[in-house]
Amino acid sequence: MSHDFDHYDDPAAATVFLAAEAAVLTERVRLLRRQLADVDARIRETAEKMRRLDSPHTAAGEEHEKSDGPAAADAPRHRHDRRCPEQLERVVPCRP
Repeated sequence: MSHDFDHYDDPAAATVFLAAEAAVLTERVRLLRRQLADVDARIRETAEKMRRLDSPHTAAGEEHEKSDGPAAADAPRHRHDRRCPEQLERVVPCRP
């Protein structure tokens, strides 16, 4: 919508102009709400994937421990250990 319109000259024209502006803004709000819902859903999905990756008892981690034997006890078991290199020198259980 053009804001060059001099809506003070004609009340009927001003009403039409404002109604059109309201319709445009209403549709824009709907569009933004849909986009926000999409982003929110993607954030939830990503958070769930990250939660599963950070889980200390993932199937891959359990298989890894079984196949490597006793030497695996000294190695980092999951992502949290890799993010905390200062704790790798001592055996510290990872908090969930």
